[in-house]
Amino acid sequence: KQTFATQSHTASVRCVSVAGKFLASGGTDDKVIVIDLKTRTEHTILMNHDGTINTVAFTHGGTHLLTGSDDGSIIVTRTGNWQMEKVWKKAHG
Repeated sequence: KQTFATQSHTASVRCVSVAGKFLASGGTDDKVIVIDLKTRTEHTILMNHDGTINTVAFTHGGTHLLTGSDDGSIIVTRTGNWQMEKVWKKAHG
């Protein structure tokens, strides 16, 4: 039985991570979508990358979200205010 669905991404989802009440998903639409699992609503959309999001991972305590993209960057976002704290451009290749 389906209990929740979202149409937030406009293309394929490539990765997901969960911490506490939040689920973050990254996709080929260059977006990171954060869903509040308690309210089952879209909490925020992060559009800081210029390429497919290949990885999303919350830190152990859930205080930060790390994202990596085909644009070569890795971004650290604080989950309290969903603001970028650190950006590594062209972190690979």
